[in-house]
Amino acid sequence: MTKKDRDQIKSTFTARFVIPVGITLGIWLMLTFLSTHLGWIEDAALYRPAMNTVHVLLFVVIAFSSIAVYSQMFFRGAPLIERVIGCYVTPVAFIIKEIIRVSEFFTFGESLYFGLSPYPFLCLIIGQAGLMAICEMVCRYLYMRKSVAGIRVVTAVPVLMAIISLACIYFMGFWHWGEDVFWLQQTIYILLFK
Repeated sequence: MTKKDRDQIKSTFTARFVIPVGITLGIWLMLTFLSTHLGWIEDAALYRPAMNTVHVLLFVVIAFSSIAVYSQMFFRGAPLIERVIGCYVTPVAFIIKEIIRVSEFFTFGESLYFGLSPYPFLCLIIGQAGLMAICEMVCRYLYMRKSVAGIRVVTAVPVLMAIISLACIYFMGFWHWGEDVFWLQQTIYILLFK
């Protein structure tokens, strides 16, 4: 994509924000619908792989949507704030859906605590920040190769965000297999709600 093409697309909010975000959000909504409506498959040999496939795709869309959204928005000329907001639309929609889902069984406060706890909330929010930082550097590199010489590919903020994101996800999920964060989360839950 040339600089002229990028500048033409830059002018329309729909092209640079609504379309990339809408496609990802639409895919997530479709997969969410499928995950709750595959009961018509009566054969267990077909149902299990179909449901597993839908859930793996749901995970990929929720956890890694910012890769597609960020790169599309970058090359369509969206400013940084729009790219960041756009990358968080699908993960935040998932978190809101989960809060609503568990509110059928728990109080509103417990549902909020569940939705805003480290695993659904922090891993998604911090993980998306790290993916956006990596996408920023990759997009700068691709943009520099095609049109603009002299653009800095690697800068301090994206590198720092990627490192912080990886470190946080490591300590929340892989250090002692997340047991420390889980027990902290459970202890706070008991203090607040029991």
